[in-house]
Amino acid sequence: MPANPSLEPRFILSRETQGKAPWCLNIPPHLSETGREQRLFFSTKKAAARDVLALQRRQDNFGVSLNAMTPARIALASEAFNLIDPLGLDLLVVVRDGIAVHQQRTVSIPFLELFNQYLGLKERDPEYMKALCWVRDRYPQLHKTLACEITPKSSRRCSRL
Repeated sequence: MPANPSLEPRFILSRETQGKAPWCLNIPPHLSETGREQRLFFSTKKAAARDVLALQRRQDNFGVSLNAMTPARIALASEAFNLIDPLGLDLLVVVRDGIAVHQQRTVSIPFLELFNQYLGLKERDPEYMKALCWVRDRYPQLHKTLACEITPKSSRRCSRL
């Protein structure tokens, strides 16, 4: 991993002779507002030093976590933002919802197992049990489907069969 670039302002004599702001601050891409390397110019060293302090605070607050991310993870995050931006969604909300759905799926059981548990809960009239078993066996395509994934749409698909 390359060394962190110095955030020291440099004096450029040629700029001063041209009447331009002579103090230059080179900002690395990970601290830049544009995401690309930047060069900012200041008329005084004190003004440049103020920006250096702000950049150092930003690096202290966010730089460690951003530098720890691999380029592949940054690319994935960028792609995720590209997918959700047109929908006006927030990435954190989408991720939290996705985690909730995943957790629901991991605790769900197949429909057949759930139905059989229901049948075993209490003693029922034999004719009613026969009708329930007929309903259960009528839709074998649902047997392996997780109970949390059965929706009105999936049950409509079964009724057409």
